Amino acid sequence: MSFRGDEKIPTIRDVAKEAGVSSSTVSRYLNKNGYVSEEAKKSIHAAIELLRYRPNEMARSLATKKSQMVALLVPDITNPFFTELAKEIEEQAYQYGFTMILCNIGNEHEKEKQIIEQLQQQYIAGLFIATKQIEASYYEKLQIPMVAVDRVLSEKIPTIKTDHFLGGQIACQHLMACGVENVLCIRASSEEDVANERIAGFYSCAQTLQIEEVISAYEVEATKILVLEKLQNRTYEAIFASSDAMAIGTLKAIQQMNLRIPEDIQLIGYDGIRMTEWTTPTITAIAQQITQIGQRAVRCLWKQMQNEDILERHQLVAPILIKRNSTKGE
Repeated sequence: MSFRGDEKIPTIRDVAKEAGVSSSTVSRYLNKNGYVSEEAKKSIHAAIELLRYRPNEMARSLATKKSQMVALLVPDITNPFFTELAKEIEEQAYQYGFTMILCNIGNEHEKEKQIIEQLQQQYIAGLFIATKQIEASYYEKLQIPMVAVDRVLSEKIPTIKTDHFLGGQIACQHLMACGVENVLCIRASSEEDVANERIAGFYSCAQTLQIEEVISAYEVEATKILVLEKLQNRTYEAIFASSDAMAIGTLKAIQQMNLRIPEDIQLIGYDGIRMTEWTTPTITAIAQQITQIGQRAVRCLWKQMQNEDILERHQLVAPILIKRNSTKGE
């Protein structure tokens, strides 16, 4: 039996009839739940190919209370780091048979709760959470496999994140090796754990440096305006921008002041996004290993779905220094 043109869409019963097995056997095969002989698997596979059968995912979700969808919640999709993180997690999730939904939360507490509730109604299979707008107890009560990405939500929730303290140390050590003594550090709000870790790591190695610290948003234009104000009043040998979006804004400000990079002032960013390879000059950065983070996050979520033990619930991924043209050292 085959279906072409305007003929009806094949059903599980049609597959079962073509394969010479029961509908329940086809159902077990499709849902990977229960025993199906190797001979039956081959017959069902051949019937599915012949009939061009495609499972009704909505009906399956209603029946099993599960779907093949996972979701990634990010605070700001305009931040290039989260764009690249989303791409990597989506590619990894696809390898496990999942479709990923990307949710841009912003800094809205109630919006995040509403989106999570809507995802639950769609029987979402799992969550990757890169935001931290809601109290930890809320996440802990959710009956959904989840992984916190690039930030800690709770000791009870598995976490995959960069070792940002180490990243701050590497940034400081590199600038000191470049011979600088006077540094402007541009950081995010002290309410953000990630920002605190990066700056704490930088200070831990900076005993001989003169440091001025300012706060900016993770935005190019806001950082550009801030740095222009600072450069009009003081001279710095180097600037550590604790995100690459900040680093690009800093680069624009330095160039607007007609200063040379790295001859007049050196610059190092943080994240390692591709955009820093396209600027002139290219920007030295502490790079988060996004591919490794994505792989570990998806594997961790999959293990939860399979009820496997997660031996290392809080995993740190070491960042690396990518030396480019905005600093002098090797």
